Amino acid sequence: MLRLSDHAIKMMEQRLRLEQHRTYQANKVVDNLHHKYFFQHIFQPKR
Repeated sequence: MLRLSDHAIKMMEQRLRLEQHRTYQANKVVDNLHHKYFFQHIFQPKR
C-alpha cells in the first residue's frame, strides 16, 4: 500500500479542483458560443 504524504494529497486535491474549475469555464464558453450562433441563426434576415 502506497502512503502519500499530506503535502502530496493536498497537491492532488488542488489539481483536481483546478481541473474541475477549468472544465466549468470551458463549458461556459461553449455555452456562450452556442447561444451566439443560435441567435444569429434565428434572427438572420430572410433573404
